[in-house]
Amino acid sequence: MPWTNYHTHSHFSDGSSAPEDYVISAMEKGFPALGFSEHSPVPFENSWSCQPDSAPEYLAEIQRLKETYAGRIQIYMGLEQDYIPFVTRDFDELTKECGLEYCIGSVHFARNPKNQKLWFIDGPRSVFIDGIADIFGGNLEEGIFMYYNQINLMIHSQKPDVIGHLDKVKMHNKGDLFQETDEFYRKAVFRTLDVVKREHSIVEVNTRGWYTGKAEDWYPSDWILEEMFQRKIPITLSSDAHDPSNLDSGFPEVARVLLDIGYREVRIFYDRKWQPAELTGDGIILPQSG
Repeated sequence: MPWTNYHTHSHFSDGSSAPEDYVISAMEKGFPALGFSEHSPVPFENSWSCQPDSAPEYLAEIQRLKETYAGRIQIYMGLEQDYIPFVTRDFDELTKECGLEYCIGSVHFARNPKNQKLWFIDGPRSVFIDGIADIFGGNLEEGIFMYYNQINLMIHSQKPDVIGHLDKVKMHNKGDLFQETDEFYRKAVFRTLDVVKREHSIVEVNTRGWYTGKAEDWYPSDWILEEMFQRKIPITLSSDAHDPSNLDSGFPEVARVLLDIGYREVRIFYDRKWQPAELTGDGIILPQSG
């Protein structure tokens, strides 16, 4: 039974290979659809996002692949757009300018409005921990509040199709920084889930932290997935692949957890629209076309 994946990074951002290598791998795995979502350009120097002068080439290459492999696999063009208030571009503006078919909205930098500094939650652990001291005066609770509040603002103001790695702020937590049972943390998560529900957003279940060993489990954690199920929040499976071999990494494992929680369907982008597909432990059952 096949899978699909829409969170994919090629060498146009911080992935390992050319987009065509991912397409070939997806077809070998029996994927009916594959989406590309390079990190969107951001207005400061970095080594991981699609650079502004490379963006036209990226868009042209995905369009070429769509035409080359038409009839064999559906290929879709998206971006993982970073949201930093007053720093990054409006999602809808960039989506229209690039002719994107979908958008993943993510927060990798939490901005402290008191000092305008950016807390990089996705870099080395030392940078994460130093940021707590430098940016939030050692107040981790404030940093986590800012992170989730920024996600809330992104969902409400930018309305991305998919919310990327919702609880990635936990990545560097080894149980020594906070507990996910802490009241402040649960309140922050519940508040965000309320915003997700109100805005009818799709949340990705992102396996990358788990299969790379960077996190103890996937994003979001099982208890958050249980809360999402109770709220009837739709999900899509993502491997956040940075290598063609990882397009479906962790999918069977997380699918079993989702089925145990009660989920019976996931959202896929197929026939040019987001729609439900039946979830099994071995893959998805495609919706009927038309």
